[in-house]
Amino acid sequence: MRGERSAVTVVAVLVLIAAAAPVALAVDRHKEVVVYTPENDSDWKLKCSREKSRMVRRVLNEFVFPHLAKAQVNFTLSCPLATQRDVYYEHEANKQKFRASYWKSLYSNKIFKSEHFIDQHMENRHMDKIPATADVCLADRCDVFLCDEYALSFYEALGLPQKRMRSKFVKKPCDDGAMGSAQNECRRLLETCFRDLERPKLYEFFEQNVCSRLECKSFHTILPNLNSQRPDRYRVLYITFSVIVALILLSYYIVVFLTWSERRQRPDLRKRRIRKLN
Repeated sequence: MRGERSAVTVVAVLVLIAAAAPVALAVDRHKEVVVYTPENDSDWKLKCSREKSRMVRRVLNEFVFPHLAKAQVNFTLSCPLATQRDVYYEHEANKQKFRASYWKSLYSNKIFKSEHFIDQHMENRHMDKIPATADVCLADRCDVFLCDEYALSFYEALGLPQKRMRSKFVKKPCDDGAMGSAQNECRRLLETCFRDLERPKLYEFFEQNVCSRLECKSFHTILPNLNSQRPDRYRVLYITFSVIVALILLSYYIVVFLTWSERRQRPDLRKRRIRKLN
């Protein structure tokens, strides 16, 4: 009996350890942060990463500006996040994806084989197009908007080869001091950008869902949480549903048309056979 009890005890302990292991691994995993090193992105005249600025801009376009649009407000020039102050916004607005991997300059209509090459073209030929008000490098706010984490998700969704992923992204332990600095910067941006909008709900929303979560224990929840609360999330579902319904209807009418065509041809075949017999 004692042997059976001790065996049961050992099994129970092992089960508890196995159940606790995923939790422990999850906690440890969330203590790591992603460090993103863009390729060929260090020799710009303004000493501002175009690629990281692009990722911060994507985060703003997906998770911040839709809330402003819903509230019918916009950032003023006093806010560093205003598009008028984005140093690369003018260049980004004047380039266009062309075919699979090519890019077109809307200034000169020239075609480039990658985004890096069109960035170089903008750098060499069109720096004079940047307005005087554009004085903010969005890449400097990368820690606040978790642009490294966002970039990892972005390139994973694109299906980037693992070899390139390993060269772009590494993980390191989360630093409480760095997270504290990001949290302080986040609250400075809140004061500068949201106080003047006279929309206290917007202020509270971003305080609760971004700034207060910039801690090693909770930063990993920021982007998924913002994504789940996008004002336009139902619009995306509606578009997806509409496309699916349209494809189903198209398939149905194609089948109906083919069936009708086949039935129409059958009498003609019978007439031909009768003629041949006669």
